[in-house]
Amino acid sequence: MTTELDLCEYLLARFDEAEAAARRAPDDDDEPWTLDPRYDPYDERWVLRASATYVLADIAAKRQIVAHAAEASVDRELTIDDRSVTRDEVEQRRATDPGQLILVALVRPYSARPDFNPSWVS
Repeated sequence: MTTELDLCEYLLARFDEAEAAARRAPDDDDEPWTLDPRYDPYDERWVLRASATYVLADIAAKRQIVAHAAEASVDRELTIDDRSVTRDEVEQRRATDPGQLILVALVRPYSARPDFNPSWVS
């Protein structure tokens, strides 16, 4: 079983990659990204309008979410070393842990990557 820390580390590494790319990308100040209802988020023109500034803000928000989710999971963390619980009980608690569920939701977009661990979402 992958621990929450492994999942957090994986997410933060992906965020680092996205942040580096955003910092290399030119930001078109003449046509800033907006939440204009005329743009469909599944339309590539909408995606192309996403500015580096937006991407960096999005990454910063996701980093905070990962930190809060990991903190929420710490209080509920159980290990097999705790002889008072069974492996099934550990898995059951992890499957319903709000922090873990948030991390799983955040990692799903990376499922096509070769370094993605399918056990994170199962």
